[in-house]
Amino acid sequence: MGPPPVRRRDGQPFAGDPRSVLERKPAEARAVGFDYRVAIELEYYLFQPDNAGLLPPPDTAGYFGTGPGLGTGTRDDVVASLAEMGIQVGGAHHETGPGQEELDLLTADPLRMADTVLTVREVIRAVAQRHGLRANFMPKPLADAPGAPQPVRAATVAGAAAAAGLAFDGHVVAALNGDQVTSDGETPLAAGDTVSFLPADAG
Repeated sequence: MGPPPVRRRDGQPFAGDPRSVLERKPAEARAVGFDYRVAIELEYYLFQPDNAGLLPPPDTAGYFGTGPGLGTGTRDDVVASLAEMGIQVGGAHHETGPGQEELDLLTADPLRMADTVLTVREVIRAVAQRHGLRANFMPKPLADAPGAPQPVRAATVAGAAAAAGLAFDGHVVAALNGDQVTSDGETPLAAGDTVSFLPADAG
């Protein structure tokens, strides 16, 4: 459960409130037979504070690196803690940078995903602290290491969407993967062209 939406004095939702938009727009899409879903790759860094106040990374493992270490134990505990809360993940692994991690959140409607991201970040921070580490979600905390973005994958589908991953039961109308929007998940389109695959009365 996330924060309540911003409301006007008359009790109606404030149109400019992002939370209200995340409630209203998917509902409008569902009313005309479409389902809008998103999945997120949450990247972050783990640092190990020392007595000098510096924050060196706890490991130097590479992309999908494995083996014992503070990062591995922290990652496993994060996934286990989320599972206890009913939050399933599609994957969790070491990223390219030293101490860099990735956690893949399964597909959900936009509002639920927004709430999930806030919850997952707090879980990561708490678990990291238990392991003597500090989680950092800055876009690029190290000048000489890869950044930690938060890629969003989105798709508008006709029919019921699958509950996991980016596999949908229905027909994919338009999909967003990074900076490309595709029709039927194949042909790259300009982002503004997504609306052309919706019926005229969908807006």
